[in-house]
Order: sequence, then structure tokens, then C-alpha cells
Amino acid sequence: MEKILGHAFCVLTIYLVIGVLWMAAEKMFYGQVTSRAIDDVVALVLAISLYINIK
Repeated sequence: MEKILGHAFCVLTIYLVIGVLWMAAEKMFYGQVTSRAIDDVVALVLAISLYINIK
């Protein structure tokens, strides 16, 4: 159980970093941050993919 929570925490951390960088890029390019569901899906898939490849 602890191993699963550790993995989930790692993926969540990667997801949060991607989200913050994504918002910074939107702010820089568009001048504002807009919330879109597809952004969340892409960030989650990217976080899981990065975790699997780094692991």
C-alpha cells in the first residue's frame, strides 16, 4: 500500500509541475491563463508517461 501511495505521490508531483509550467507558458504566450479540460488530460497523460519512462 505504501508503495502505491509513493508512486501516486510521484505522479501527482510531476503533474503539478507540468501544470504550473503550462500555466506560465499560457500567461507568456496569450497574456492570460484559460482553463480547458483537454489541458488537464494532456498533462495527466504526460505525467504518467514521464513517470513510467523515468522509473
